[in-house]
Amino acid sequence: VAILDEIDSGLDRDALEVVGRALEHIRATQPSMAMLIITHYQRILSYIIPHHVHIMRAGLIVASGDMKLVQQIEAQGYESIQP
Repeated sequence: VAILDEIDSGLDRDALEVVGRALEHIRATQPSMAMLIITHYQRILSYIIPHHVHIMRAGLIVASGDMKLVQQIEAQGYESIQP
């Protein structure tokens, strides 16, 4: 299990692509490995598409879904997610 807490924080576009491609390579070559990617932004998800998405607020999971949930947040903000 790899826990990646805000791995995209502070990265420029080129570095983000390098990290994203590396994560996708790891996922492709190590299919039994789990990755928990913690992020506040969609940008890393342009390179590695999540199987599951969970939204946390105050330490609790308030919503779960797939990439559609990420797209909803990008379009409408976190306030659009109702527990």
